[in-house]
Amino acid sequence: MASILISPPAAEPLTLEEAKLFLRLDGGDEDALVSALIAAARGHVEAVTGRALMHQGWRVFRDAWPSRRIVRLPRPPLAGVDAVTVYDADGVAALLDAPLYSADKA
Repeated sequence: MASILISPPAAEPLTLEEAKLFLRLDGGDEDALVSALIAAARGHVEAVTGRALMHQGWRVFRDAWPSRRIVRLPRPPLAGVDAVTVYDADGVAALLDAPLYSADKA
């Protein structure tokens, strides 16, 4: 299974101002560095835990249906499923209607 981040978090879990206050930084000389470190820290925590800290959009690809027909999605918690597209042997795409699948957010 492959997954691609299609919409990154709109904000970080910590604001630049909060980080600068904690670090006791005045002025804006280090703003770019501190912002990059906040994003890197979030990314590291998400990579280690396998969970998403902030709302983000992912596209997941499977080569075949799993044997029990349950697709486990990466980066919980799941907020929702926008669409499910399946491809036939000829590569023709078909969008599944929402009643044909269910998402267990637990």
